[in-house]
Amino acid sequence: MNLDRFAQGLPDPQECEPELIGKCSCGCGEDILAGYEYIEAEGDWFADITCFLKHHGAEWRFAEGVN
Repeated sequence: MNLDRFAQGLPDPQECEPELIGKCSCGCGEDILAGYEYIEAEGDWFADITCFLKHHGAEWRFAEGVN
């Protein structure tokens, strides 16, 4: 019997597939997996900022003053 608490080690998180939470709400089909970082807005999940902007019809622009 081995009483060394480090003999067994921690479970390797790569030994099993991460849980599928859902798909990206923009429609791109990207999987949303447990344990990874995504954007969540009002219950919808987005793979990245591009997907978030696409879903909301927004875009990056330079601000210009109105004269």
